[in-house]
Amino acid sequence: MTTHAFLRVSTLLQDTEKNKIDILQFANHMKLGNVEFIEEHASGKINYKERKLGALIDRLNTGDVLIVPELSRIARSITQILEVIKVTKDKGVVFLRVIKNL
Repeated sequence: MTTHAFLRVSTLLQDTEKNKIDILQFANHMKLGNVEFIEEHASGKINYKERKLGALIDRLNTGDVLIVPELSRIARSITQILEVIKVTKDKGVVFLRVIKNL
């Protein structure tokens, strides 16, 4: 099992540090071990398959964990968000959204 965290911001002016802290606290609480961070500066309008998220999902294996700080970081489209959830589920990947204040 490998734990991955996906962080996306839309502009170079935005920062992922707060999300990293939240993810690390969540992963520690859930006892998920080391976290590999995948960061991307891209618009959520771009299809996830054309971004780093698509490449990440392609290489995930059954039992791997994918953490996102918020569902809105996957895409702007609810359809794409649901597709990512379905694809990860079909692959046997554990998909988690950070729950704060555990």
